[in-house]
Amino acid sequence: MGRYVHLLLCLAVAGCSGSSKTDVCVPDQQRCSGNDVEKCHADGTDWTYYRSCAPPQVCDNGGCQAATPGCGDGTCAAGETCGTCPVDCGACCGNGACEPGQGETAQSCPADCATGDGAAPADGGPQNDTTPIPGCPPGSTQCSQDNFGMHHCGFDGAKYAFGKRIPCDIGETCAASVCSDSQCNSPEILVVLDRSSSMLKDGRWTWVSQGVLGWIQSHEMLVYFGYRAFPSQGCQVSSVIPPALSNMSTINAAVAPPTSTASTPLANALDGLAASFGDPDFSQAVVLITDGDETCSTASSPVQKASMLYGSGIRVYTIGVTTQANMGLLDQISQVGGTTKGTMVSDKTELDATLAAVLTDLNACASAGGMNCGQIVNCAKLCASPACLLSCQATGCPTAQAAAQQLLLCGFTSCSADCTFGGVTTACESCLKTSCPQPYAVCASNQC
Repeated sequence: MGRYVHLLLCLAVAGCSGSSKTDVCVPDQQRCSGNDVEKCHADGTDWTYYRSCAPPQVCDNGGCQAATPGCGDGTCAAGETCGTCPVDCGACCGNGACEPGQGETAQSCPADCATGDGAAPADGGPQNDTTPIPGCPPGSTQCSQDNFGMHHCGFDGAKYAFGKRIPCDIGETCAASVCSDSQCNSPEILVVLDRSSSMLKDGRWTWVSQGVLGWIQSHEMLVYFGYRAFPSQGCQVSSVIPPALSNMSTINAAVAPPTSTASTPLANALDGLAASFGDPDFSQAVVLITDGDETCSTASSPVQKASMLYGSGIRVYTIGVTTQANMGLLDQISQVGGTTKGTMVSDKTELDATLAAVLTDLNACASAGGMNCGQIVNCAKLCASPACLLSCQATGCPTAQAAAQQLLLCGFTSCSADCTFGGVTTACESCLKTSCPQPYAVCASNQC
């Protein structure tokens, strides 16, 4: 314990007996970060980007090597490893072996390298506060003491630990480390989209932006969508548009074509997002979409940022655009972000399916394309008045008022006045004007 406290003090202030710096690697040692080579600083205090391995070469054991013949045939054959052929053998991080030559440390791949017992990490680095505590694997959950909520294991800026309590929906309980989630949700989703210069290649920006905006437009009545783009300039990122209902027009106005900047600041893009979300809710998420790799910081930085989000109750999904995306890194981000693994997409069809899967995983009311009478909903987010809340909570449609509320849940265009259906006026936060159930005609003055 004394040695641990002494280390923290040395990190906090300049000047400790022996040295004012903490060694994390061997000077000039090289390691792999995806398909990039990183080199240890001359003073041994940090890693920095050194070079990228140009295809068909791959980074393996700290250097660029020729790809193994047969790589890509779907079989991890003799001579192929997670470093030389991740497409066949899987990502190195998560395979149960701590491999420093592949860039794995207690910080960058806690699943493989963290000891969880306060001892020195298996990769030979110093004892440090990024080692998870016992029973707290990054990306895991546990039920709260009252069993009406849960906690996420994430990085809190000093150590890996279970974060604040995230309540289950009213009347639901937590068991086996998850809330029962019998009600569909109106989730908060913040899309973090790469607009670096490489997104102009092969027309990928066109289908990616169309897919994202189409997804938002289809579900904006039931899903709280927000947006951040990166980079804005150099390694800087744009400001955040907080998640909100009916946010398509605001987000659409903010979606600008890619810049001439080649930087990909993944860590900066994930930084500071938690403040944009509302009260703790287990259906909050970030969706990171990129075709690249971290180029403005070390590979461990975006992993820690994602883990901090997850510790705050916010899941992190990753989508890699084409094979140029560093899926090894995105898998690590997803792992600590509570979503297990990233997804690579090569066209709009695959992107559409992946975005739809995100809504399904969040148990979003919009995931089935609309609401049916009898489906329970998370009314607290959708309604502003007691009358609306009561009709929303109806498990069926026994009244015209409840039926009118179901129209709202199915995503009709909002207007400013109350909506009347079947002779009953429903006072909700938005009403229905675009369409009416058969055999009624189009609404006129809110009357079907």
